[in-house]
Amino acid sequence: MATYKKVRAEIAKYLSGAEEEPVSADEFNNREKENFAKICPDLDLETGLKYCMGSKEFLLQMLTTFTDEKKSYKIQEKFDAQDWKGYQILVHALKSTAMSIGAATLSEAAKELEFAAKNKDAKKILANHADLMATYKKVREEIAEYLSGASI
Repeated sequence: MATYKKVRAEIAKYLSGAEEEPVSADEFNNREKENFAKICPDLDLETGLKYCMGSKEFLLQMLTTFTDEKKSYKIQEKFDAQDWKGYQILVHALKSTAMSIGAATLSEAAKELEFAAKNKDAKKILANHADLMATYKKVREEIAEYLSGASI
């Protein structure tokens, strides 16, 4: 009878998530993955980890860097000046860094505007820039919220 109770207790612990499989300090455990997905719905953790060599520490550094607002100000400056060559360069960088942290939707939006700038399609840029910047801001806010509770 004691064995039955132990088995039930172990099953209950497993189902409640009270005990996790051990992972290294440079990996996300299941609880951290769930928390990340809840706070950062616009990011795919597995994609980010793939681009960051599977390293939790490296991804957290990339996320911290991504929250810097200076890049968004520079993109806005190029947009306001209608400097499409400069804009193209900056949204290209945004496209790449967004993908490297798992923000595929943002990356794809930046790619669209990168090609619009390359093709001097001001109409497309003017029509879609505000959406790009709003998405960029939303992703940065999600990351900032996550990082405020994560141990770096």
